[in-house]
Amino acid sequence: MRVKSFSLVLGLALAFLFSSCGKRSSINKVEVTVGSVLPLTGPVASYGKNAKSGVDMALQEINSEGKLKIHVIYEDDAGEAQTAVSATQKLIYTDKVPLIIGEAASGLSLAIAPVCNSNKVVLFSPISSAAELTEKGGDYFFRVCPSDAFQARVLADWLLSQKLTLVSLLFINNSWGVSLKDEFVLYYTKGGGTVLSTETCNEGDRDFKSHLTKMAKPKVQAFVAFTYGKEGGPFLRQASELGIKLPIYGGDVWGSPELLEAAGESAEGVYFTFPASPKSEKYEAFAKKYRAQYGKEPDVYAAYAYDLAYVVANAFTSGAKTGEQLRQFLVSMTPYEGVTGKTQFDRNGDVVTKTFDRKMIKNGKYVIAE
Repeated sequence: MRVKSFSLVLGLALAFLFSSCGKRSSINKVEVTVGSVLPLTGPVASYGKNAKSGVDMALQEINSEGKLKIHVIYEDDAGEAQTAVSATQKLIYTDKVPLIIGEAASGLSLAIAPVCNSNKVVLFSPISSAAELTEKGGDYFFRVCPSDAFQARVLADWLLSQKLTLVSLLFINNSWGVSLKDEFVLYYTKGGGTVLSTETCNEGDRDFKSHLTKMAKPKVQAFVAFTYGKEGGPFLRQASELGIKLPIYGGDVWGSPELLEAAGESAEGVYFTFPASPKSEKYEAFAKKYRAQYGKEPDVYAAYAYDLAYVVANAFTSGAKTGEQLRQFLVSMTPYEGVTGKTQFDRNGDVVTKTFDRKMIKNGKYVIAE
């Protein structure tokens, strides 16, 4: 009886020990939930989908390691500001997330940033580049893509280096178009360039013949157009129909599939600035895995979003839990070496380690401009 009793006690003790170890293991594993507001449908859906793909791939890797599990609640804004605001409010007030991954369009980031700031929730964008977000994004806005202030300088220097000192300009009337236009004009005129004509358009516009006619001033050497792909396509087609042979330069949004779809052959030979393509063994390994998983090449925003997810994981691993703690981590963190190179932020939440490439469309593909 004593032997049986001892065996029973020993068995219960071992069972309790193993049970306790299992609980301790689950307790040590950090589980967190964050939100995301991106355009997964609508006219700029390619940006949101590519960013989501990058985040998802990173989190598959992070979550499989077993130390940290990050859940993402995705909300689709369809490119609409009010939808984005409603989605943000739902994520903050109902889901209680400390961090939101988003936005794509800068105007939508500006729309939801006040909600995030007033609730001390970090808004972390892989795409929004408008220069005015540096100030208007608030203390809780961060981005892994470079500001348009850098892009404007690259584009202005590019035109001036080609001796193109007389241009006509078209910009879309939203936060991205206005801020990029303002920054470009500032750097271009400082460098000796002159803007002969400035035209504006709205999102969704498709008729640009009157704009093009006004832009075709005597002595003009080039056109500069800051529009989305859906507007850029008709603009380029109608320029071709009017027989305009001038070189045309655009902003980073012209690196989207939407432009090629809308412009067709009229996009041939067009120049544009675009976030610098990563070049490293780490990026090549990422790209290879991305191609295998999604069956296509990753764009730079998928790579930015992938790095963003790892930065978020590092913040949570460090012990940050609240929006305030996450913000403090991002402001003071050492540079993170990811697939897009180093990521580090200034006091305004701007990444200070990224720049832009000079690109063109050749034979229907995006290539580095010669």
